[in-house]
Amino acid sequence: MTNTSTPASIAQATAGRRPSVAPEAATISGEGVSPAASAAASGSPPGSAADEGPVYDRSAQRPAAQDALAADDPAALPRPAGGPGLRAGLLALLASPDAADKAWVTEQYDSYVRGDTVLAPPQDAGLVRIDEQTGLGIALATDGNGRYARLDPYAGAQLALAEAYRNVAATGARPLAVTNCMNFGSPEDPAVMWQFAAAVRGLADACLALGVPVTGGNVSFYNQTGGAAIHPTPVVGVLGVHDDVRQRLSIGFREAGASVLLLVDSLTRVARAQREVGLSAGEPPARHGYPPSVFALLPRLIERAGATPKGAITGLYTVLVAGNDLDEPIADEVRGLVDGHIVLDRRLAQRGHFPPIDVVSSVSRLMHRVVDPRHGDAAAHVRAQLAVYEEHRDLITLGAYQAGRDPTVDAAITAYPAIEALLRQRRDEAADWDRTLSQLGQLAGRT
Repeated sequence: MTNTSTPASIAQATAGRRPSVAPEAATISGEGVSPAASAAASGSPPGSAADEGPVYDRSAQRPAAQDALAADDPAALPRPAGGPGLRAGLLALLASPDAADKAWVTEQYDSYVRGDTVLAPPQDAGLVRIDEQTGLGIALATDGNGRYARLDPYAGAQLALAEAYRNVAATGARPLAVTNCMNFGSPEDPAVMWQFAAAVRGLADACLALGVPVTGGNVSFYNQTGGAAIHPTPVVGVLGVHDDVRQRLSIGFREAGASVLLLVDSLTRVARAQREVGLSAGEPPARHGYPPSVFALLPRLIERAGATPKGAITGLYTVLVAGNDLDEPIADEVRGLVDGHIVLDRRLAQRGHFPPIDVVSSVSRLMHRVVDPRHGDAAAHVRAQLAVYEEHRDLITLGAYQAGRDPTVDAAITAYPAIEALLRQRRDEAADWDRTLSQLGQLAGRT
């Protein structure tokens, strides 16, 4: 069913020339691996793999309908004239497997084995660290589009290479080597053989233009049902070397130097939707009925945010909890992933305190990096007084606390009305930054 031959030998047979092999292709961190050394390791002469592979001289003929196919204009396709037709078309598009999330396939494999994967889905290329001291790594990407190759096998193979090459280069790596999986129908069909030969020539010419060698690959023929062959589908993989994965680039506006504000409302709804998907797929329920895929999804969503030397993505995520239970699984998981959290308390809203922010329960791990020490000390002092008051609120409200028993509680009771006033803000009220800092300093006795 499968005939494996090196693309180099087939390109030689179909195009009458050999793709060049760039000398740096086998070089990692300056240490070259010569063909002679490779041959000694494998026990075979270096020329046998590239020049002495099997050559097949099969009949190849351009399909009669190829020109008409390439000239076909999508504008000639029938289009729905009204709402019901548009609705049916949209539903058909959404139901197509091509539009579905492929994560359930890719997540079957742990892409973070031993923690040395530094770029993984949904990035366009994978990046793996191979030296922790220097940061040296390798980047890999694959691409292929059977529809493009059906329209033009020569250009389709080149487009697959170009896409994988760009995705590797976009991480900051240097593309150095190419592999492939050439998938076609029966080579006994002259039209299929023509598609195959054209795709190989396209790949060989593109590799010559980019200066990267094809170091291996495979060919899969007879992929068809009866007389109907699959679209010609050359899948191309590119490997590159990254000098320091700590300087990697990932997808998004951030790497273009932008400061992006990402709003997600809400992670709870995302988690519940994933729970339904996971349970429907047969995953066992784990924490509070949520399957493991939910807790694998949350880090992927949240950890895409963050800063680089070029730009930043600041993420604001909402989490919904029932009955003020901040230890429910989604809230607890998210707290361990984000750089801080703001708790909105229903009880504060019921007392007419807006915005209803529970300052004591809210935490920032980055505040010390963005405020000066005086501001940080004043905020910590006021926060501590508020925490003392909240701890003794029931005693104070019931009149059971006797003044003078604890100086710390006495100070918190005295300061509480002013703290409460500072933390309240009407919807139409503007808060001046300098004035607010001054008020905070006065409350903390640091003016």
